[in-house]
Amino acid sequence: RRQHPLPLLLLRHLRPQAHREPPQVYTSSQPLRVGYYETDNYTMPSPAMRRAVLETKQSLEAAGHTLVPFLPSNIPHALETLSTGGLFSDGGHTFLQNFKGDFVDPCLGDLVSILKLPQWLKGLLAFLVKPLLPRLSAFLSNMKSRCTAKP
Repeated sequence: RRQHPLPLLLLRHLRPQAHREPPQVYTSSQPLRVGYYETDNYTMPSPAMRRAVLETKQSLEAAGHTLVPFLPSNIPHALETLSTGGLFSDGGHTFLQNFKGDFVDPCLGDLVSILKLPQWLKGLLAFLVKPLLPRLSAFLSNMKSRCTAKP
């Protein structure tokens, strides 16, 4: 089996000027140093995900590569602020437009209900639940609109 099919696939399908790495990086037989992590200590991986990471790690080590465990930094900020703030920067208006007059999957029901709340209520709920549920509070705070114009 080939150890690096993805970079070769990207090299083949990307325009030459879009890829700045010299091709010898990917065709080299020198061992690589690869960072990996099993969990970010914010969300726990499923057993299947953890097993997939460990099997890949073992395969790469068997091929002579060096694997270095690391822990991603500031995951709460990335998930609670950057991801949620980016996905719902308009307060969820664009997201909710996709469900107008249509069936909402029960798995998304709570999210849709929260996004329909007025901004002031999201802020109040975030303040009230912060001592008990700090993660939920952070998500609620970052679901508020950052737009200057009304959608």
